[in-house]
Amino acid sequence: MKAQPAPQTGRCCARRCQRRETDAGPSPRFSWCIHPVKCFDWHSGICLRLSSHYPPRNFQDVEEDMSHIIRINREGVSNEALESCSVVPAEAVLSGEAIEKGALHLTEGKVTIGTWECTPYAEILAYPNMTEYTTVLSGRVAITDADGTVQEFGPGDNYVLKSGFEGRFEVLETLRKIYVLIED
Repeated sequence: MKAQPAPQTGRCCARRCQRRETDAGPSPRFSWCIHPVKCFDWHSGICLRLSSHYPPRNFQDVEEDMSHIIRINREGVSNEALESCSVVPAEAVLSGEAIEKGALHLTEGKVTIGTWECTPYAEILAYPNMTEYTTVLSGRVAITDADGTVQEFGPGDNYVLKSGFEGRFEVLETLRKIYVLIED
């Protein structure tokens, strides 16, 4: 029986932890994290850090998990175009007319993810028991906090409205955004 060379150590591609190559010949087949997780198939060049389980899932399992990925393009659209919707309560509108379109990408437990588009208008907005994270895709919005601080956001900007927020929300130019709502 041929003697095994001493294990080599290096950095794991996924977790930045120590790993040992178990087949330290000229072309090692797998390496393991000390967690232990197989993280790289040297033969195929494919990273197997897709799972925290040992042994790693086979590639058929990974393909089945693809249904758990929702692609949202740069326009904020997943599988379907934005449809007319009515999110803004009429009694909250201060000026303008909120003509809205939207799409829900995910509603699961206390999390809602979607895309929303609206024409210029202003309203009093209150989030007593939820937090909103937003990425502005197009248009402009001005948000005024209860203390009178005004912040404007445009394409590429992100903002968070923390639970308990109450203030003025004013769409300055037709706004399209991707949002994540998290209920307390």
